[in-house]
Amino acid sequence: MADASDVHELRREAQRLRAVAMEAMFRAELLTNSSALHAVGRQAFKAADRISNAESRSELDQVREVSRTLIYDFMAASRAYVPGLSEAPSPVIGGRGS
Repeated sequence: MADASDVHELRREAQRLRAVAMEAMFRAELLTNSSALHAVGRQAFKAADRISNAESRSELDQVREVSRTLIYDFMAASRAYVPGLSEAPSPVIGGRGS
């Protein structure tokens, strides 16, 4: 079971990641017509929501890493839709691009 400082950290991280994912997801859905991009955004949002359910430090670390990876994947995939960034390498939707 998580101690008080872990619970506080867990809640702050969950709130932060949820806000980041939600804002990015809504922007992408408003500004693009890509169902694949929208799906990646929803995956990131759902993963961030799972952080608050972690019951141990190791579980917290695991779900936090998954949510961060999905958020980074979503942001990388979104770059193709940002004016001026289209020259960047094509993102890989569904997998972490380098």
